[in-house]
Amino acid sequence: MKTKTLYRPVGEKEMILIIESNYKKFPPRLDWQPIFYPVLNEDYASEIAEKWNTRDEAGNYLGFVTQFEVLEEEINKYPAQNVGARDHNELWIPSEELILLIRRL
Repeated sequence: MKTKTLYRPVGEKEMILIIESNYKKFPPRLDWQPIFYPVLNEDYASEIAEKWNTRDEAGNYLGFVTQFEVLEEEINKYPAQNVGARDHNELWIPSEELILLIRRL
């Protein structure tokens, strides 16, 4: 089965929760976060981590880039969304589908 590498920039609090799960899952989204949005390239993820996470008190002003593999057949269900520059592409996965997606890995 083919996989696709995705990236997710996170702050310190989210990174701690990922570590506590033995790198097995992302923390549940908050009520006001209806979408989980992994990005499609490491450069864009690094840009977010640097420009957003390092300026966010809630993340203790730290930014990390996570990298993970997802089955290509599953991730292809979500069209890429361009949110700015040419390489600013991400997926918009409804939060309620995230747990199902991860269970299929």
